[in-house]
Amino acid sequence: MISTRTIETRAAPINVLTGGTGPDLLFLHSAGGVTVENPFLRALAAKYRVFAPQLPGYGDSGDSDNIRDMLDVTLHSFDVLEALGLERPIVVGHSLGGMIAAEMAAIRPREVDRLCLIAAAGLWLDEHPVPDIFTLLPREFPAYMFHDAAAGAKMMATGSWNDLKLMPGIACAAASDSEPRLTAKKNTGTTSAGMTPSMSRGMSRRARLATDSMSRPKPA
Repeated sequence: MISTRTIETRAAPINVLTGGTGPDLLFLHSAGGVTVENPFLRALAAKYRVFAPQLPGYGDSGDSDNIRDMLDVTLHSFDVLEALGLERPIVVGHSLGGMIAAEMAAIRPREVDRLCLIAAAGLWLDEHPVPDIFTLLPREFPAYMFHDAAAGAKMMATGSWNDLKLMPGIACAAASDSEPRLTAKKNTGTTSAGMTPSMSRGMSRRARLATDSMSRPKPA
């Protein structure tokens, strides 16, 4: 069961969706937000103690005039960790949340136990440019958001988001592994938001670099 609580941060009061038992896991949502009905959160809560803060301006979180760029968002996410009393949680980020999660691991790698990026935004490869989503027509979105564009279009039309099998490619890095677990679906031309398999592999390389930083022993 997923419940909600409010924490105070320097940016704004933040609504946090939480539930489950097990290792601490911070879930950072996409630009579409996250709700207590999210089936992926429920699945995570079966194995982890999940914390999913809603960004300022989302859901029941307060607005903030102090967050202006990605660095502000990243530092705010560390404020959230502090307010929740979390130390070195697993950090999972989806789409926009994946971009934030990667920035967190890059800025303070020793404060992230494991990093999991789900169709993360923010990666640019010249040979595989990301489409400008603001120029796309509504009917064009499913092809960029889902492996199965027809099923995705149906989900968007009906408001049904319960099929976890449509979850896009994932790149994960575990600090405790000698070889990070890095996977990306390669049987299709797109993953999410125009993320091609090549881009997923590029994100995997970035995740490996973050893992190397997390795995280095702390200086004496």
